[in-house]
Amino acid sequence: MAKVGFWLRGARGKLAGSVLANSPQGTIVRENKTPANPKTHAQALQRAIFATVTKSAVDLAAVIESAFDGKKNGAESRREFVKLNVAQLRKVYNEDGEAILLPKGSTNQVPNNLIISNGSLGKISLTDFESPVSHFGCFADVTDDVTTFAQLKAALPQIKAGSQLTFVWGANVVSGDDSTFQWHYARIVLNPTIHDVDVVFDWASEQINASAIVTDKTEGFIVDELGNATTTGIIRSWNISESDYAGFDNRECCGLIISEYDTDRGDWIHTQSIANGGDPFDPSEAIASYMSAAKVPGSSDYYTEQAEPDYEGDLSYDSLNEAISGSIRSAGYAAKTLNLESSNSYGPIPEGNYVDIQLNCAQGVSIPLNSITVLLGETAAASLQVRKLSFGANNAYLISFPVPFGTAQSVQANITLDVNVPQGTWENSGFRVSIAKVQG
Repeated sequence: MAKVGFWLRGARGKLAGSVLANSPQGTIVRENKTPANPKTHAQALQRAIFATVTKSAVDLAAVIESAFDGKKNGAESRREFVKLNVAQLRKVYNEDGEAILLPKGSTNQVPNNLIISNGSLGKISLTDFESPVSHFGCFADVTDDVTTFAQLKAALPQIKAGSQLTFVWGANVVSGDDSTFQWHYARIVLNPTIHDVDVVFDWASEQINASAIVTDKTEGFIVDELGNATTTGIIRSWNISESDYAGFDNRECCGLIISEYDTDRGDWIHTQSIANGGDPFDPSEAIASYMSAAKVPGSSDYYTEQAEPDYEGDLSYDSLNEAISGSIRSAGYAAKTLNLESSNSYGPIPEGNYVDIQLNCAQGVSIPLNSITVLLGETAAASLQVRKLSFGANNAYLISFPVPFGTAQSVQANITLDVNVPQGTWENSGFRVSIAKVQG
C-alpha cells in the first residue's frame, strides 16, 4: 500500500486498477484484486439482509441520519443503522428461520422490526405497551377523546416539555398489495411551556392542538391556518376492550422516537426505538436470488447437453469493466476504447478542443448524474457537461469538457462516479485518462 497525491485525498473506491481507502494515516492506494467469491447460502443470506436494510436506509435517511447517540449525523449515523439492523434481521432469521427479505434487484420496500434510533433515553417498543389486550402501535391513554401532556408522560416517561416526537410508519399505497409498501415519517416538537393539563391530541377533532406544539417545527402533518396539525391517516384513537388508546392509524409497521437536547453533553440524545410490524415468512426465494448468476453456455456437441438454458437468473457484475464500457473521442480525431480499471492515454489534441467520454452501461447498471466529477490535474474541469444519452435497460452517458490551455504538454483527467449495479452501489468509483495536447 502507498499514500496518494493530494488531489485524491479523502477519495474512496476503485481507480485505474487500484482501490482507494481512508486510514488514520491518510488516503492509501492498493492493488485491486478480485477475491474468491463463492456463492454459498450463508453469503447469499448476508447479501439479502444487507440489501434489504440498505434499501430501508435510503427511504428513512432523513430520520436515521440523526438518531443514534454518539454517532455523527449523516453517513456515520446511517452506517450505525445498517450495522444494527443487519444484526437484527440475522437474529430474527437464525431464531425463526423466517425474515422479510428483498430479492436481488428489487426496488420495493418491506416492513421489518427495524431499530430506527438508539440512545440513552430508554427503550420504546410499541408492541410492549401495557394495555388490557396486546394491541400493536399504541403509545398513550385517551380519556374523553383527548390525550393530555400528563398522559403522554405517564406512558412515555422520556417525554418532557420541549421534547420532539418523531412518528415512523409504513403502509401499502394500494391496500393488500405488499409491493406498494412505503415508509413515512412525521414530527412534532412539544411547546417548552406546556403544562400537564394541556391537551396535546384532540381525537374528536383529529388534530394536535397548536398550543401544545411549536408549529413551525411540525413536519409530515397537514397544518391548518391556526397551527393545528391534522392527525388523519397517521395517528388515531383506538377502542380496545372498552378502553381508549392513542396509536398509529396503520397497523403494518410503526415506531416512535423521542429526542431532546442534553445541555450537560451539549448534544442531542434519543430513545432506543424499534419500528414494530411485519410478519416474517420463508425468505428462501429471496436468498436464492443472491446465489450464482445465470451463465450463458457455450455450444456443445454432446448428446446430453442440448437443453435450453434458463435465462431468468439475476445479473451480477464483479468489476467496473464488466459493468461499463467506455470510449473517448474529440472532433477530428479517432475514438479510442477506455480501460476503466487501468490508466489510459489519448491525443495529442489541440488545446480548447472538447473531449467526449461516452460510458455505456451493461443491463441493470446506471450512474447518478450528480455523482460524476472531473478533475483536470487538481482543478475541476471548466465548462463540464454531463448528460444521459439513453434510458432503460442499457443506460449511456456523455461527459464533455474542453482541454485547458497552459504550458504543460498533457493533462491528467480523473473521473469519479457512483455506479449502481444489481447487487448494490459502488461509491466513488473512477478512472483516469492522460490527455496529450498540442499547444496553440
